[in-house]
Amino acid sequence: MRAVVFTHHARSDLRRIMRFIARRSRSKALAETFIAAALARCHRMAVRATEVGRPRPDLGPGYRSLPFGRYLIIHCYEPDRLVIVRILSAYLNADPNAIRAADDDPDDA
Repeated sequence: MRAVVFTHHARSDLRRIMRFIARRSRSKALAETFIAAALARCHRMAVRATEVGRPRPDLGPGYRSLPFGRYLIIHCYEPDRLVIVRILSAYLNADPNAIRAADDDPDDA
């Protein structure tokens, strides 16, 4: 099984999404449930034998995106790990330079 690794930007994205959902819904529990589901999705992606998500050569070599609710999980597969690069609103155009910069310093999950 591949390890799941989140970049600093991906962790920041998750915190921002949690605050947004909690504020918008007035429910911290709902926000926590959404984040738990997003993390579970990332872990399921890592255990699959095949790579999931749409290839995104516009963001960089090996990058892929997978929809999750109103968000996109930007990720790349490495031989022994899945790197979650960003988790962004699906309504925004992803800036390739910001995406590539986020991949510079992954943290272990």
